[in-house]
Amino acid sequence: MIYVMSGHLPQSERRTLSDLEAIIRWFVSPNRLMYYIFSAIIRALIVPFIRLGLGVIVKQLLGLNVESKSWNPSQMTLLRRYINSMTLSEEILNDAFQILGSHYEAVSVGLCYLLLD
Repeated sequence: MIYVMSGHLPQSERRTLSDLEAIIRWFVSPNRLMYYIFSAIIRALIVPFIRLGLGVIVKQLLGLNVESKSWNPSQMTLLRRYINSMTLSEEILNDAFQILGSHYEAVSVGLCYLLLD
């Protein structure tokens, strides 16, 4: 409807299209389809690495790399454990390492870096 009202269609097509047809035509135009495809590729390939990188940065900035072995944990220790488990959860690691594969050097280096810190 917005597309029709903005005047992008010729006058003859505006009369023959219903509002729903005009909206569907606007969403499936070739220019918009490329954006949909590109956004799906970015979401599948780039976002897992961004989440992994941000998780490592947050752990470094907050000093969450030190393991605390307390039998009677305080609220601060419990909070640190929770944040630590959420920043680099198994889901985030699996998403990133599925793209790289399980036998590449980058995965080994990444795992060693995470385990040694």
